[in-house]
Amino acid sequence: MAESVPTQVTEGTSEPVTRKKRRAAIWIAVLSFAVAGFFILRQFDPNDSSFYPKCMLFQWTGLHCPGCGTTRALGALSHGRFWDAVRNNPLLILGGPAIFALIGFQRWRERGGRLASPRLAWTLFAILILYTIARNVPTPDRGWLAPPPVETQSNEMQNSDARI
Repeated sequence: MAESVPTQVTEGTSEPVTRKKRRAAIWIAVLSFAVAGFFILRQFDPNDSSFYPKCMLFQWTGLHCPGCGTTRALGALSHGRFWDAVRNNPLLILGGPAIFALIGFQRWRERGGRLASPRLAWTLFAILILYTIARNVPTPDRGWLAPPPVETQSNEMQNSDARI
């Protein structure tokens, strides 16, 4: 016997709102925000604009969190500078697609009736901890995986633009 999907009736209408419609609305909202974010990053480079949020952990402690450099990495991607994006946040640019695929695979398995395994969550947690430690290990120049300072990156971008 097929299970019925619970529905809700919105006020003022008699049309039921199903899970599929809600899911579609969420995807449309997420894609709209992503497109808007792309155009904002394209128009206002994070290296030159100061209205982007700063990392509070870095401001308070001087330590780089796993998300440090994400805005600059996405800004570099929006301008087509892949290697600058990797330099700002390698975990997001190189590991992000794989992590997204693993999470999607896990959700697909759950929808198929299989139990969720906590191994994925613990593995991702361990990766974040190790990545945070690795990007804060000091070297003579800077941290191995730490994003470059904004001033350095802006100067390098201007020099590369001058060579073209």
